[in-house]
Amino acid sequence: MDRKRIIIVDDSPTSLKMCAVILRPHYAVAPLPSADRMFQVLERFTPDLIILDIEMPGVDGYEALRRLKVNAALRDIPVALLTSHIDYDSERRGRSMGAVDYLRKPVSAQSLLRRVGAIFDGDDEDATGEKILNDIQAIRGLLKEGSGADDV
Repeated sequence: MDRKRIIIVDDSPTSLKMCAVILRPHYAVAPLPSADRMFQVLERFTPDLIILDIEMPGVDGYEALRRLKVNAALRDIPVALLTSHIDYDSERRGRSMGAVDYLRKPVSAQSLLRRVGAIFDGDDEDATGEKILNDIQAIRGLLKEGSGADDV
C-alpha cells in the first residue's frame, strides 16, 4: 500500500521540522520553506494533503490557498492551515476559502496525527468543529448584546 503524501509548508524551520518528524513514520512527507517552493513542487507531483502555514513572507497561506483553489489541477487537494492564530475570524476565513482543517501551533504529536488521520479517513471532525465554532460565535453575539447571558 502506498503511503499518503503530505506537503508541509512553513517558513519556520523549527515548526517545519517538528511536523515532519511527527508525520514521517506514517506518511511520505515533503517539508518546504515557502509557498513559492510549494507551487514549484506541485508541478511535479500531487500530494494527498497540504499543511500550509498562514503567516509567511511573500505569498502567505491565505493567498496560497486562494491560488490552489482557483487552479483546476490543484483545487481538490485538501489543505489544512497551520497557524498560531487562535481567533474565530481567522479560522472562519480559512474554512470559507476551502481549508479542510485548522491546526494550531505549537502542534502536539498526538493532535497532529489524529487530525491528519481524520482528514484521510474522511471523519466528520470538520463538521463538528464548524458546529462548535458556530455555537461559540452565537454565544459571543448574545454576550455582546447584553441579553441572554443568564441563559447561556
